[in-house]
Amino acid sequence: MGGRNNKAAGVTFDWPALQAAWMPNDPWQPDVETPRYYGVKYDVAKRLQPGTILEIGVRSGYSALAFLMACPRAKYFGIDANNSEWGGGPDFYEHAIKILEPYNAMIYVEDSQRITEPIRGYEFWHLDGDHGFGGALRDLRLAGDSGARWILLDDYDLISDVRQAGDAFAFQNKGKYTSEYVTDGGYRGNLLLTRAT
Repeated sequence: MGGRNNKAAGVTFDWPALQAAWMPNDPWQPDVETPRYYGVKYDVAKRLQPGTILEIGVRSGYSALAFLMACPRAKYFGIDANNSEWGGGPDFYEHAIKILEPYNAMIYVEDSQRITEPIRGYEFWHLDGDHGFGGALRDLRLAGDSGARWILLDDYDLISDVRQAGDAFAFQNKGKYTSEYVTDGGYRGNLLLTRAT
C-alpha cells in the first residue's frame, strides 16, 4: 500500500510513514481501506490548518499522527480513557506518546464523560471516544461548549448511535454550526461541524 495522492488539494498523504508508526502488537492491523481512512483525516486537517487540536479517543495515536503530519506546527492535546471499550486497549496511549514525540503533543488519561468544565483554546476537535448515543452526544456538547471552531465526528457511517448523536447535535445547534458529511468511501465516515461566523 503506497502513498495516497490528493491532486485536487495539491498535497500528498504519506501512508507509508504512518504505517511505519503502527504498534506491532495492535490487534487492529491495517487493511486495504486504512490508507484512505487516515488520508481523509490528513486531508481535513490540511484544508483547515488548525493551530490547535484536541482529540477525544487517542488509542494508539494514528489519527493524531495524520493530523500532525498535515499541520506539523499545531499544538495537540489528546484525551484517552485508557480502557478496552470502543476499540481501545490498556496503555495503548503510551504508543501514541512515543510516535507523537516529534510534535507539540500531550496526552491526558481521563474519561471524557467525567469532564464537566469546558476546555478552551482548541480550534479543531476530533471525536472518536464513546460510541454510544449519550456518550457521543456528550462529547459533542463538550466540544461545542468549549468554543470549537471545527468538530470532526468519527465513525458516522459505521455506528448508528454515533450518527444519531451527530445529527441530534447538528439539529440542536442549527445556526451555530453547519454540518458537512466527509466520506472515506463508506468505510467509517465523518461528520464535520463548522461554527458559523
